[in-house]
Amino acid sequence: MDDLTHICLRLTEVFLGFSLLVQTSEFLYLRQALGPDGTFAYRIQRQDLSHIGPQSRWLFDLMANETVYFLHLLARLAAAISLIIFGSSSGVMVFLFVGTILILIRWRGAFNGGSDFMTIVVLTGLLVSALYSSFGDASTGASTGASTGARAGLFYIAIHSATSYFISGWVKLLSADWRSGRALVWFLDDSVFGPLPETSRLRLPAIALTGSWAFILWEASIPLALLDVWLMAVFCLIGLVFHFLVYWYLGLNRFLAAWIASYPALIFTALQLTA
Repeated sequence: MDDLTHICLRLTEVFLGFSLLVQTSEFLYLRQALGPDGTFAYRIQRQDLSHIGPQSRWLFDLMANETVYFLHLLARLAAAISLIIFGSSSGVMVFLFVGTILILIRWRGAFNGGSDFMTIVVLTGLLVSALYSSFGDASTGASTGASTGARAGLFYIAIHSATSYFISGWVKLLSADWRSGRALVWFLDDSVFGPLPETSRLRLPAIALTGSWAFILWEASIPLALLDVWLMAVFCLIGLVFHFLVYWYLGLNRFLAAWIASYPALIFTALQLTA
């Protein structure tokens, strides 16, 4: 595996591992919500699984057990730490991928929308890389297999990340409320700090308009960023600021960690397309 691919793969592993630590710590904190008297009590959710035969439902029953769920989260913490320190292996990645799917099902399909999506995307990319490295084309040799798998995994992550940003930007562009700046004010009024003060400068039409169009142009410009690695570096730096502001004002801390995990793949892809 060449140095560039190895560096981007390792950065992806480290960032995803940190993201999984954040997520798993939250799940541990919220265990009470999944208890018998919690909002997401399994006795309620189990009614949604009535169409599933007992041959399959036993797995969901097992994963909903409080002790099993707790042990699973502890094992997930250990796997995330292993991912950060030692990198991805087929066993660790299969465990994290399948375990993440089961956790999301336990939360009735999703816990935090976009960050869940990006976590699955990055997990899938690293899973492809790890499996190809372990069971790749024997005729080409293990080293070539590892490099091919890593490149495929990074490209997969980059395609999904870039597409998500692009679609988000164009959806905003098609919205009159975003083009006028009104939508940005509405979002900020839902801040964890409460509605914006009436005297806030962010309510000024010119500032709201400028901020809205800055986000629109940034997200929609990612195809151009893929054609120049320095533009992609700037795009990712703006992304860090953007996702930090989303965390700061809206409390969506998972987005910050989950989306940063896709940035090494974006940088890698831009480098490959301009090589």
